[in-house]
Amino acid sequence: MTDNSTSSNITFNDFKYFPNQAEETAPRFPYEFTPRILADWIQDTAEIKSMPPDYIAVGLITSLATLIAGKTKVQPKRNDPSWLVTPNLWGMIIGRPSTMKSPALKLSLKYIQAFENQLRVENDDLLQKFNFDLMVHDAQEKIAKEQIKKTMKNRPGIDMEVLREQEGVIPKPELPQAKRLLTNDPTQEKLAELCSYNPEGILVIRDELTGWLRSLDRHDRSNDKAFNLEGWNGNVPYTTDRIGRGTQHIENLTLSVLGGTQPGVLNKYIQEAVSNQGGDGLLQRFQLMVYPDVVQEEGNGNFPNDDYQRSINKMFDNFYSLKTNDFDFFRFDEKGQKDFNSFEKELFKKTRSGDLTNVLEAHLGKYLVLYCSLALIFTLVEDIDATEINSKACEDANYWCYYLEKHAKRIYGSVEDPYFGARKIVDRLSNLIDFGKFIETSTMTGTNNVHFAHANNLYLSIREIQQKKWSGLKHSDEISKALDQLQDLGFVSKALMETQGRNKMIYLLNPRILEYYYESE
Repeated sequence: MTDNSTSSNITFNDFKYFPNQAEETAPRFPYEFTPRILADWIQDTAEIKSMPPDYIAVGLITSLATLIAGKTKVQPKRNDPSWLVTPNLWGMIIGRPSTMKSPALKLSLKYIQAFENQLRVENDDLLQKFNFDLMVHDAQEKIAKEQIKKTMKNRPGIDMEVLREQEGVIPKPELPQAKRLLTNDPTQEKLAELCSYNPEGILVIRDELTGWLRSLDRHDRSNDKAFNLEGWNGNVPYTTDRIGRGTQHIENLTLSVLGGTQPGVLNKYIQEAVSNQGGDGLLQRFQLMVYPDVVQEEGNGNFPNDDYQRSINKMFDNFYSLKTNDFDFFRFDEKGQKDFNSFEKELFKKTRSGDLTNVLEAHLGKYLVLYCSLALIFTLVEDIDATEINSKACEDANYWCYYLEKHAKRIYGSVEDPYFGARKIVDRLSNLIDFGKFIETSTMTGTNNVHFAHANNLYLSIREIQQKKWSGLKHSDEISKALDQLQDLGFVSKALMETQGRNKMIYLLNPRILEYYYESE
């Protein structure tokens, strides 16, 4: 064996610890950046029920978005009327079992559910009227048929137009289109029908969202997934043509989605999205996605505050009563426009830097829509008659985007760690080398000598790691990437070992790696 570097030592990059990719704890709920009507009720309810305020807020804001999503839009650029944002939001709350997900959703949905119950009564009344009108029509039609037979027998040459005018019956009544706001478990065909009757939007509530996401990933449901992706945009017509069902046209496909899931179940789904270079964007449409820490305190046992209750009742009534105007849209006021332009600039800098993981980059890429939607909702919460989005609402929306980004980093970071392979190699060094011998000899002779390290098997190589068949480190490109990251962090240094045959690439361990182990312990 020939080694041209046996007498030289390899230099290492400055030793650095692994970057912290995931948020260890959830951010504090931003009461001070939430409209007072919402903040007061959320805090009062959360303290009485001992549940995370984040869960309640997501349900409330998603409900408010549902009530106005199909009624108005936001024009983010004052001089660009071609870009209009539908204030449509999807919400996902994440937590282990028994963290009060379902009770929180039930509380926050009770207002929009009350409107749904009211619509159900109105729909029943319309259906009863339809059945009566249909009965009258059928009776008139039966009488008319008999009369037409007699007339044609007695007057065989009668003009058909005269006969039609003489014996005509009232038009057959049309089945009333049921007005709806929400649904729980519709088939895709029924959901499309509901949307065709309700162009202002429908909220789909799913108890377990990850199962719903997985069902849409099936090959036989690709059209269903496309339908939901379009529904999030909320700004396009949608027409289906089917043999047997005919043509179904949706004037303005607008879908909101809300539900909960468990972190372990969601993690597996995110891993698949990661392997697909960020996924198809369906998961990233859940912009109101929170994973709060568990509330440890018991409920305070107080009665709900009546003033807060009256205020939030009035707020929901205002949103529900907001009139539809196809030409109506909101712009930012002068200061709000500057705030939005600044937010857009910083967001583009962040998402185009190349520093984000694919899935997080895709998620934050939709935050311009999130900002606009929140700013409009927060404006209307304070003043339902507002004609512009005010700067205070923009300030609150900006902070909410920061708050939700922290949650997103916690959710994605626990799964999509770009240093996953590198961490695994370092954590399993004892399975790759005689780590005890490395500790013993590193301070005596220095393992950064190529010949010594090779002779004593105190080095890493792609081939040896690949033979372990570890998850995430099965392919040479995955291993090479992980080792390059370790070199950047100063854990190893790449060296070429010249042999009688093919030269061999090895990675020498930095003796300072001992600091990592000692501090970890």
